Amino acid sequence: MDVLLSADQREELRQLAESANEKLVKAGASSAEQAFGLGCSLGILPLLVVVIVLFILGIFNLIMALIAITFGGLALAGISALLSFRARSRAIGSLYQKEVGPEIDAYLSVRGLPRPQFDSLAGETISAEAPLRSFLSLPSVDSSE
Repeated sequence: MDVLLSADQREELRQLAESANEKLVKAGASSAEQAFGLGCSLGILPLLVVVIVLFILGIFNLIMALIAITFGGLALAGISALLSFRARSRAIGSLYQKEVGPEIDAYLSVRGLPRPQFDSLAGETISAEAPLRSFLSLPSVDSSE
C-alpha cells in the first residue's frame, strides 16, 4: 500500500534517512576507532616485553628481535582490525535497536506513513555501503536477469 507523498514529505523522509544513517555511521566509526586503539595498545606491551626478555636471555639476536616485533605488530594490527569491525557492527546494531529504529517508527506512525515506503525511499537516497541499508526491507536485485 503506497501512500502518495508530496514533495515536502519525500524531502522529510530523505532527511530522516540521511540523519538516521549519519547517527549509525558516527556510532560505528567511534566504536571501531576505540576498539582498534585499545587492541593495539594492550597488545603491543606484552609483545615488546616478550621480545625484550628473549633478547636479554640471548635467545633472540637484534635482527630476530626486530623481525619478531615486525611480524607481531602486523598480527596485532590484523587482530585489532577484526575486533574493530566487530565492534562497529555491534555498535550500529545496538544503536539502531535502541534509538534509530524507534525514532523512524515513531516518525512514520505520527505521519501515517507505511514503513515499506520509507525503506524504498531511503534505499534510493543513501549509498550502497550505508549502515542503515542493512536494516531496510529492500527488494533483492537478481543479477541473472
